[in-house]
Amino acid sequence: MILTAIYLNFGTRSEVISPLKGLSEFPTVIGRWKGHVSHFDEDVYKTLGVDDSYLCNYQSEDGKSIQLYIGFYQSQREGDLIHSPKNCMPGAGWDIINRSLIKVNMSPRGQRKVIRLLMRKGNERQIALYWFQSRGRVISSEYWQKIYLIW
Repeated sequence: MILTAIYLNFGTRSEVISPLKGLSEFPTVIGRWKGHVSHFDEDVYKTLGVDDSYLCNYQSEDGKSIQLYIGFYQSQREGDLIHSPKNCMPGAGWDIINRSLIKVNMSPRGQRKVIRLLMRKGNERQIALYWFQSRGRVISSEYWQKIYLIW
């Protein structure tokens, strides 16, 4: 009976297969931010193994800029696994100076914890905010993201 309960809880869970729209339909204008769609080199996409992705450089009227990357994996049960910026940014030459958790307002869901990386490459510094979303959860830990693949 216990094995049946475990199977019904874990063995029969289905994955949400695909979003309603492709990421190419993501808006290039968000409020006062205007974006220009960009692309990684093909080798980067092969390494990431994503089924769909979106990379856009946004700039505000006052000259501030942000880069948005969204990677979508149709399944995490087989094939490529999510690549964490914590691992891939050092591979691209960035030194992680500081890693912390911060709260970000994600309306209408309220505040959620996300990971903040302060990075340096030569004289350049960048801040990256990232999180994982899976099965309706906002996850701010690489370890919990892997655990939630089976939960």
